[in-house]
Order: sequence, then structure tokens, then C-alpha cells
Amino acid sequence: MADTTLSVIDAVGATRLIKAFDDGSGELILKRMQVRNPDLAALVKHAVISFITAGDNPVVALVAGKRIKVLGYVLIGEGAVRVTFKSNATALSGAMNLAADGNGIAAAMADFDRPWLTTAVGEALNLHLDAGVQVSGHLTYFED
Repeated sequence: MADTTLSVIDAVGATRLIKAFDDGSGELILKRMQVRNPDLAALVKHAVISFITAGDNPVVALVAGKRIKVLGYVLIGEGAVRVTFKSNATALSGAMNLAADGNGIAAAMADFDRPWLTTAVGEALNLHLDAGVQVSGHLTYFED
């Protein structure tokens, strides 16, 4: 069977592309395709994360009338620390432990219509540290 691309409308009315192919096992394999939309790609922004101060640290400044939608992030701590993403002072995540051994947290790229985190309209995205430990990383987001 030749590869076939199908256009599917999902439950919220968004069009998704699905690739159907035979991997040689006789089974039909369906794989969701990454849609590269140049209009959306132009909206993507990146922020550097580098904080050592306990408390709320500004990752992305507020944008009047817009939400900040997080598509992906990486966090690594130089010591044991708990981090929480916030919309201004309201928690968007639970407290996440970064261990003293240098292990980190990564959230792979999300879809534009299903971001990992979303701030309230007109609020900044903050990263709260429960201790004065260096936390580094990066974040990919867009404003909507």
C-alpha cells in the first residue's frame, strides 16, 4: 500500500493531517503529522531561564490583553529546589522537584491548541523557586 495522507477534523473543529502507511507487517499504521503553519511559527518566542533568587522570578513579562501560552520548557537545578510556574501569583503547575544531582525537567513541544501552561489574560509568567538555588533552562511560548 502506498503512503496516504488523510485530512481529519477533530472534536474541536481543527484540521489534523494523518499519514496512513503499511510498515510491512500487514497492519495499517496511522501517524499524526506535524503541521508546519508559517503564520503560527512566526508567533513562537523563546525565553531564557536563569534564576537563583527564592520567590517569584519573571520568565515572560505580561502583555496587555494577551495570554502567554507555553509550548515547551527545560529546567535544570544546580541543587535541590522546588519550582512552580505561576500566572502572576496563581500556580499553573504543582511544585516540581529538581534534584541536587543535576537531573532536570523537560516538557516536549506541545500543539498550539494544547499548550502545557496558559496564563490569565494580561498576566506575567513567573517561575517560583522555594530556595536560592540556580535554576537554568529555556521556554518556548506564544502570546494569544
